[in-house]
Amino acid sequence: MKSIRSDLLVFAATLAAMMSLFSCISLRPSAEALKEVPLPQDINIVNSPADLPRELAAFSGKWAGKWDGVLDSILIVEEINDKQAKIILAHPPWYGPISVGPSETIWEGYRRILAKVSMSPGPTIEFEIQRSDHPTVTFQMHKDLKTIKGFWVYTSDLFEDHFPVIRMTMERID
Repeated sequence: MKSIRSDLLVFAATLAAMMSLFSCISLRPSAEALKEVPLPQDINIVNSPADLPRELAAFSGKWAGKWDGVLDSILIVEEINDKQAKIILAHPPWYGPISVGPSETIWEGYRRILAKVSMSPGPTIEFEIQRSDHPTVTFQMHKDLKTIKGFWVYTSDLFEDHFPVIRMTMERID
């Protein structure tokens, strides 16, 4: 019985230490990190059409998060309607692995993208990055209309060592 009790104590202590460690890891970019994200000077956020569902209209504006808790990113939805969104996706220079494919590096800076918008299965913005591994990036509005879930999904099996899905939670910034 003493062995079980000591095993439980070790388990509880280990669990408490791990929870403490993970609570120190922030999934939100710091204000300093966001200053490192290059953005265009000509950002123009347009009011959404009055008849646009509020779940889609909520995308409009600036959002920030970290891909898999590592890479800071900003999403700006400049204009959105029921079919498409004009967005800017940006992140600072990446100091992790250099290559994501043959002769391809992770881009730094920002991209302006015309993305598809959908209400099925929920309010979603989606686009494909034009690279050899063809990742699809999806942003889904949460029910609270205050957070967005981002998914970077590799749709090619060219790189078996990559994680198939990279995730992020974004919050509105201004």
